[in-house]
Amino acid sequence: MDQTENDTATKKVILESVFVYATLLNKSIRTCICLRYVAGEKAILTGYKKEKRNVLPDPLSSVVGEIINVSQAELRRLDRYERVPRKYQRSKIEIGSKQVWVYTLAKK
Repeated sequence: MDQTENDTATKKVILESVFVYATLLNKSIRTCICLRYVAGEKAILTGYKKEKRNVLPDPLSSVVGEIINVSQAELRRLDRYERVPRKYQRSKIEIGSKQVWVYTLAKK
């Protein structure tokens, strides 16, 4: 193995956490988008309510979903799937003590 191959093999992949709550809960859809199986961990987003395929702030509600961990390349694929920035936007929120991305309808 030459030095270039060795450097590539030791690079760490930075994972991004994403809260999913609608079609991305479907493992088959996630697999098609990310080109690999992506496991999810059950999570609850408090202070939001689900309306159709969107989440909106609501201090008395919560949304059940999952947190998935994806590479930056996979995050870009998810952005394309969610049609960022035309249809959805991606924002950082906190679930527990963890910062995660969430997709919400883009403001028009």
